Amino acid sequence: MGSTLVFRSCRSMPFFLCHECFSWVEPTGERCSQCQLVLDVSAPDPPLRWFEEAIGDLHCQIGEVHVRRRMLPDRGMLYATANGLFFLPHQLAESAAPADPDAVETSLLWTVASLVWTPFAIVLPFVKAQLMQSAMIPVFEPHLLKQEDSHLLPVLLMQNPGVFFVPNRSIRLIRRQRTQWRIDRTAGPPLKLNPVDGKKSFQRKMAELVHSRAWHGMGCNE
Repeated sequence: MGSTLVFRSCRSMPFFLCHECFSWVEPTGERCSQCQLVLDVSAPDPPLRWFEEAIGDLHCQIGEVHVRRRMLPDRGMLYATANGLFFLPHQLAESAAPADPDAVETSLLWTVASLVWTPFAIVLPFVKAQLMQSAMIPVFEPHLLKQEDSHLLPVLLMQNPGVFFVPNRSIRLIRRQRTQWRIDRTAGPPLKLNPVDGKKSFQRKMAELVHSRAWHGMGCNE
């Protein structure tokens, strides 16, 4: 299938939405860097209904996680859907606390990411100046969804490069490694999820998920 060109990073490398592994990726040659699918950038995107069926209805919120990623948001909320796991990065907000140079520096990448992925080199000076002048610290709050928001999932995936979806059909094994959860996929590198807050609740929900009938046959080592 094809893929969607969305933006260019500070290294002028385009990111694409892969229709096989449902991740925004920097291609390796003409292939997805995650699942190795050939990316045909000239092919049109499937209709929204196709993504809706692939993702399925939203079932529940599992919790806040940290995921190791390059050039993309690495902290957000993990949701379980009828057909897999849906990661939604936090959204930008502002706190009332005065900003200081150190806080501004550590917030720049996330702030730029929130600006619909405008080229980093262009907006960096303007963003930094704006943060210092506003005397506000950018903070990132969970984007909370309810079951009735299922229709938003494909739109979020197609419009936000920070979002990714892991279909349960592509999961070979899920296992717990102390507080971390490792997801081995049929194609692509393992995905490691580190719960941030509410770790006991996160561990319980993940264990319930992988032992549920919908996920039957997938391992869970606790």
